[in-house]
Formats: sequence, C-alpha cells, structure tokens
Amino acid sequence: MDQSVNAFPESVKRTVGVASRPPRPNVPNEATASLHFLEWKFGGNAEEEGIPPELSKSTPMTYQSIADCQHDVGSKFQVNSKPDLGSPLMVYHANGKGIAKPVVVGVYFLAGLRCKHDDGWGTMIYSRVASFVHDFIGPEEKRVRQFGAEESRPAPTTTTTETTPARRTSVVSIQHNDEHICSGTLITKELVLTAASCFFDQAWGRIPEDELKVAIGVDVFRNLQGEQSTSVKGIKLHPSFVPRTIANRTGDFAILEMDQSVDAFPESVKRTVEIASRPLRPNVPNEATASLHFLEWKFGENAEEEGIPPELPNSTPMTYQSIADCQHDVGSKFQVNPKVMCTRGDNTGFCSREESAPDLGSPLMVYHANGRGIAKPVVVGVYFLAGLRCKQNDGWGTMIYSRVASFVHDFIGPEEKRVRQFGG
Repeated sequence: MDQSVNAFPESVKRTVGVASRPPRPNVPNEATASLHFLEWKFGGNAEEEGIPPELSKSTPMTYQSIADCQHDVGSKFQVNSKPDLGSPLMVYHANGKGIAKPVVVGVYFLAGLRCKHDDGWGTMIYSRVASFVHDFIGPEEKRVRQFGAEESRPAPTTTTTETTPARRTSVVSIQHNDEHICSGTLITKELVLTAASCFFDQAWGRIPEDELKVAIGVDVFRNLQGEQSTSVKGIKLHPSFVPRTIANRTGDFAILEMDQSVDAFPESVKRTVEIASRPLRPNVPNEATASLHFLEWKFGENAEEEGIPPELPNSTPMTYQSIADCQHDVGSKFQVNPKVMCTRGDNTGFCSREESAPDLGSPLMVYHANGRGIAKPVVVGVYFLAGLRCKQNDGWGTMIYSRVASFVHDFIGPEEKRVRQFGG
C-alpha cells in the first residue's frame, strides 16, 4: 500500500487487524487446524436498510489431502459460482493473553464448485502461504522494514513542501523542430544517454543539432517552448555506430550534452527532475537477476485533455533474455552480441497504440535502494530495436538495447570526466 495502516485516521485503524503468516512450514498444521474462508462480502441488504454491515463473511472449511483434491476436481475445473479471488483461508491462534489472532494459511485462486449438483460440496484451491514464506514473503517483509517499501517502486518521489509531493523523472524528451522524436535519460546534470539513430531522418540524413531541443521534468507537454526545454550543445555518437545497418549493429548509442545544466532551470522544473545512475562496473547491477523496467516518454494524452496533469512516463516490466534465447527469437536478421542485451515482455500495450514501436532511446531501468532506503534509478539499457509481433496472438515481443555497462569505460566515463573538468 502507498501508506501504512498507521497513517490512516484513528476511526479506521481501530477496525483493522493485521494477520500473521505461518512462521515456518506446518505451523500451524493446516490438516488438523480449524479453517475459515473469509471474503470481502458485506451484507448489502442490511446496509440498504441502515443496519451496519457485518464483518467479512466467514465460512468453515474442511482440509483435503492432495490426492482427495485431485480426485474431486478431476482434469478440468468447472467453475459455476466464483468466490472472491485472493480471499484468505484463516486459522485462529490464541496468543498469550487468550485472544484469537488470525493466521493466513492460504490464498484462494481456483474453485471446482458443483452448484448444479445435489450433494452441496465444492473443492476450493489455494496458494499455500507456508510454501512461499522463505523465498518470497520473508524478503518482502524485510525490504519494507529496512527501506520503507521504496526499493521496488518504479516512480520515486520527493517532497517539496510538507504537504505537496513532486513526481520526478530522469526520462527526457528529445525534440526535432519542437516535435518529440526520442526518449533519453539524464545521467548527469548536463548529459543524456540515448540511441544514435535518433539523430538521423528517415533517409538516414543527419539532423542538424540546432534543430534539436531537450525537454526535462514531468509536465513538459504544457510548455515545450518555454522554461522546461533547452537547446543542444553537442552530440557524440559511439564510433562503432554505422547508419543504415541492422544485422551487425553494436553501437546504436549516443551522449547528448544539453546547452544548460539542470541547475539552470527554474526551481519548479528542477524539483521534478531526477538524475539516473549508470552501472559502476560490469554486472553491477546484474541485469540477468534484477527487476527490469522499460520507461518511455509517453504521457496520458486523454487525461491531459481533461485538465488532469499527465502521469510519469509509462513503465513496463520486462524479463531478461540470454543471448542464445534472444538470437533464437529474433532470427538471422540481427546478430546478438555481448554489447547488447535483450528483454521479453508483454507487447499488448505497445501493439494497441496507434504507433506500436516503442520510443527510440528509451531506458531500461533497475531501481536500487540507497543508504536511506530511497529507490534510485540505474539505467542499464538504451532501446534501439524491437521484434514486436503485433499480428500474433501470443502477446510477447523481444526488445534489444545497447548494454550501458559495455560503454562505461571507453565512452561514458570519458565524457563525464570532460564535462566535469571543462564544463563542456
């Protein structure tokens, strides 16, 4: 949840109980315990008559062995009347003061109810909570205790006043003649990582730098020509980038230097800007095991038309792909190599858009908790090519990025050093 139970009003807090989860396997023993199935179902008729609704509906349940359950449900699940997904199966355990405390032992997800039969029974299937304590629930509890739930958030915020939070983003809009053409990522107050192919037109002619701008911050679509944009001071393409080539592309990677530092923008803009980190060295963070998020400079246009401030850039979870798996998926049209990385994800969101191709230059992010428990973005990939299969029914797409860690030593690092020493 976005806020702790402790942050709710006292009138709410006093009606809330926090359930325990099994401390270890078979404690409590579900096979011998008294089981209760609870749903968020209130007495609708009673409420209409002005009578306060009852507590969540509780139904006694009888434990079934795996063999008995398999026998009852057979090879198909014929669901006729569905209980609430996610509802808990509870055991009530007396604490030292004799008060019954709820312990959630199961989370309901599937039922084989036989409402058309006369015997009146139904088999219900739950995720067994004790099976997920060690490697899933426990680490999440520990993370929240240590970092206040910030580590995994794909949209960190900062507080600008006591009551007004400001949303921040490191994703920027690169524009040609005031039209958005690519996304990029701020890695210093002056430098933006993006794709080299952003700076060529459809005929592979180089776009003049004086026709380019960069817009930063959250609400830039409201004032692209004004205080949230700056001209471009310079662009450095990676030496290995060769326009027009696809099969052997290894350096579709560029660093753009803004004409003014983030510090030169008004305070109202600066407080919505975040500087992303880049990998300090290879495999830190490890892309193969990290939680990956693909971010684009795409805002909610409909919401904006209705006068609602646009949201942060879209964030899409992605799954890392090995070189071998990526090569298998993309086929012979592109030669996968160690300087690129691939992800696989649900492409439904991309394919449903008027322009299905994701934004060139968009970052692949990992969120890393700093010493104060705040989630900080680390850009690990810069998108330049996709194998979206929008006409297929499987819903997946392979996306290819320049692997940022491969360019730190001989390209990014020297540029960062130059700007620090000579101010661009």
